[in-house]
Amino acid sequence: MNTPINRRRARGTGEIRQVGGVYKIRYTLNGRRIQEKAGPRRKDAVDLLNTRLGAVAEHRLHPDAAKLQWSDVEAIILDEHQQHRSYEKVERHVRRHLHRHFNGERATGITYDRLLRYKRDRLAEQASPSTVRYELSLIRTGLVVAHKAGRLLNLPPLPSVHVENTRTTFFEREDFDALVRHLPEAPAAVATFMYWAGWRRNETLTREWRHVDFEKGTICLEPGETKNGKGRSLPFAVLPELAALLERQRAYTDAVERRTGQVVRWVFHREGRRVVSIRQAWRTACKAVGLVGHIPHDFRRSAVRRLEEAGVSRSVAMRIVGHSSEAIYQRYAISNDSDVREGLAKVAALPPRPVRRLVRHS
Repeated sequence: MNTPINRRRARGTGEIRQVGGVYKIRYTLNGRRIQEKAGPRRKDAVDLLNTRLGAVAEHRLHPDAAKLQWSDVEAIILDEHQQHRSYEKVERHVRRHLHRHFNGERATGITYDRLLRYKRDRLAEQASPSTVRYELSLIRTGLVVAHKAGRLLNLPPLPSVHVENTRTTFFEREDFDALVRHLPEAPAAVATFMYWAGWRRNETLTREWRHVDFEKGTICLEPGETKNGKGRSLPFAVLPELAALLERQRAYTDAVERRTGQVVRWVFHREGRRVVSIRQAWRTACKAVGLVGHIPHDFRRSAVRRLEEAGVSRSVAMRIVGHSSEAIYQRYAISNDSDVREGLAKVAALPPRPVRRLVRHS
């Protein structure tokens, strides 16, 4: 039987104990004795104890840290993302999935093993690896904030989730034209804008008429509205398809305003109500034209591919589509077999170089 080994320290400096192969620490917080596992090495125990004693001395350790509930972590996650542009997505994952798996548990019970079990359970529910990784990152956010506030004693590591999310699909012009013919009017307008502009779905659907300047021929995204936080402007007037689309949307908006007496803020709307999703219409149209598996984000790859074909410099192309790094841009600059054949044909068409004979000197 293993006998606990007590390495005594001076009064007020806590206590380190070894039980079996694990070191534990004890210290006093607001008159209460608290014990924590530190790991298999005494050095880890010493470091952890010093950290805790420092937090106690600076009043950074919450007296009810051991009582933190999952509901408190949920509130922290939502609060941290309150002003984030993807708050609705965060709230959906927290309410639908995290709450279902962790409700009623204490935060101290959310260990690495518990997170690993959550990962396995969600994958067994057919959640995609990228979704599971995203949800684990939300949990991590809540735990980190609680830990920094002294409300959580230990911060567990996050299980890794391998995500193979490199997509190579894009739209040829004839495929795009066929798709638009099968889309209702409002989704077709959204799809057309995304195809020519290469903007993200959320960037497109949130455009208001105050962002459109017909005099200058530009439509803009304000700082904070984009993924990298930087604003950008698109000179739509140089693209006839985009200019015609926005003119049609403006005419449609004017007609709705006259008919209903309301002021319509949104560029893309259905009788004045903002288009928030084109998912159902998209799926139906893709099925009808044999493009099952394509997603609206494929328009970004299509836009990048057109820029590459047109010989637009990479720095300018990145500004147009809003990529902050060349590594990300390269993921979108895909090619297909026809591009490869065309490239090799150009090589084959090069005129032969004159043969240079080597003259040997005796």
